[in-house]
Amino acid sequence: MSRREPFRLALITGATSGIGRELAYLMASKQIPLLLTGRNSEELKRIQGELSKSVAVSVCTLDLLNEEDRRQLVLKIREFKPDLIVNNAGFGLYGPLYAFGAKEQLSMIDILVKAVVELTVEGVNTLKQNSLEGVILNVSSTASFFSMPWMNTYAASKAFCTSFSLAADAEVREAGIRVLCSCPGVVKTGFRKTASGGEVTGDTSSFLDMEVGYAAARMWKQILSRKPLDVFDWKYRALLFLSRLLPRSLVHRLIMAKLKTITPQTIGR
Repeated sequence: MSRREPFRLALITGATSGIGRELAYLMASKQIPLLLTGRNSEELKRIQGELSKSVAVSVCTLDLLNEEDRRQLVLKIREFKPDLIVNNAGFGLYGPLYAFGAKEQLSMIDILVKAVVELTVEGVNTLKQNSLEGVILNVSSTASFFSMPWMNTYAASKAFCTSFSLAADAEVREAGIRVLCSCPGVVKTGFRKTASGGEVTGDTSSFLDMEVGYAAARMWKQILSRKPLDVFDWKYRALLFLSRLLPRSLVHRLIMAKLKTITPQTIGR
């Protein structure tokens, strides 16, 4: 498949903060027209106002937890036919399984699994039916390679995302369509605050943390190279290697001990 830069249109979900917002600004600097989605309409409009000075930007306020909102996004994919889709929206929860109801756990699955499948399949079908080439980047996590106590459903959902993306890429690449999977480690965004219910305790800083700009630049490089899987950075690849040498029970204890130090005392009690 030949490289094309810029793309005709890039759709980014979860574009109002973190990696999604950073990618929006990066792609705007490359003169790539954007279709941005998120739940925060005011922030979407603010970003649109800034980026519209240099590139065409459309925004759509929606919540991927809502089935009707997902249906509306599917219709937009069919209408606008983006040749770059970044499935970035998501959230996690810190704490044991019994700290949250089934509804909260299933909400993670709705966004991290159901929405990823729905938008990937729709994106692929739209491109294929219109004889277009394109790229779909699914943002997974290094957590996808671990079973993670205290982030159980999140890590399991990301494991699905990684496996699904790699298999999908093998299925569609001959048609000139790529489904890529990005697995960053901990990125300095608002994720921890959201995952801990708006309250973070203890020292959350770590030499493992990476800047959001670095993560976005890494993903852009992956999009251009069409690399099927990118696990970054090297520190996380080293941890993944070491974890395979240790007993699983020890890995579980180490993960849980770390996550307990940055979550409110009320969680899991």
